[in-house]
Amino acid sequence: MKRKIAIALTFVYLFTATELHQLWKLPIFISHFIEHRQESPDITLVDFITLHYFSGNVRDADYARDEQLPFRGNSECMIGTISSIVPSTATISYQSNILYLISLAPDTQDGKPSNPQASIWQPPRSC
Repeated sequence: MKRKIAIALTFVYLFTATELHQLWKLPIFISHFIEHRQESPDITLVDFITLHYFSGNVRDADYARDEQLPFRGNSECMIGTISSIVPSTATISYQSNILYLISLAPDTQDGKPSNPQASIWQPPRSC
């Protein structure tokens, strides 16, 4: 029973969240191909596909019928998305009761800092 439910939910997802629902329009595709075959019997399936899918947006006498073909016209696939509206300017206020004390080490006579940790930032010297 769980397997049948899983298969059914998979099909529901595939036909609603992807373009797979266009397969339901295959009977329209076949009947429109038959209509073209009745008008000109020498048209092949490749010619039909080329005419309707690779020749641009041709507005001929049966344009409304052409737009009913699978993968033509506006997509009817409705995909639910989660959207959030982010304000253009966000202000964050933060108050802290911690006081930071910054003490600068006094310079020595030659203008170099007296802090011995500052010596690691000096380039190497050759003796």
